[in-house]
Amino acid sequence: MPYSTHIIKLLEEIEPSLRKVLIAILEEIERQREESITRKEFLEFARHTDENFQKVWTAINELTEAQKKSEQRLTRIEKAVEELTEAQKKTEQRVNELTEAQKKSEQRLTRIEKAVEELTEAQKKTEQRVNELTEAQKKTEAEVESLARSMKELKKMVGGLSDSVGYGLEDRIFPYIREFALKEYGIEVEILDRRNVVYPDGRYDEVNIYV
Repeated sequence: MPYSTHIIKLLEEIEPSLRKVLIAILEEIERQREESITRKEFLEFARHTDENFQKVWTAINELTEAQKKSEQRLTRIEKAVEELTEAQKKTEQRVNELTEAQKKSEQRLTRIEKAVEELTEAQKKTEQRVNELTEAQKKTEAEVESLARSMKELKKMVGGLSDSVGYGLEDRIFPYIREFALKEYGIEVEILDRRNVVYPDGRYDEVNIYV
């Protein structure tokens, strides 16, 4: 069966399996034409067939182009989904890390709060102890002051007693000093009394027996 040049080109561009089907259809059309239609009718039919093939091929091209665009869009979508999936994984990982960090921070905060409570309690005890020591110090100072007064009074008493005893002894030995000095040392005592010996710098000593 003779085909137009345009139909032959179209047949060469389509897939082999589809081309075989189309050729079979054309052969069947030719066979029926030979049996039932005139050449003029066949040419008219061939023209319509060629137009229909052109429309079919145009539709195929459009579908092919649409398919390419769909595949491109699908590829972009798949890539975007992969990127989103990867970003989601990183986000989940970051959330997990932050969650773990938050747990550690809460644990540290709990320990710090506990330490602060312990320090606060220790501070209260320290303040209480300081107050007790302050009160004890006040009592000690009062006792020391009282003891100092007592010691001062005792010193006065002892000093007075010492003077009394000393003067008493001196008074008793005074009558025997001249005799003792003359007998033991051959010294004749001219002056015998009590005096304060004053030094150039203003200091002085009390001499209870001045000979």
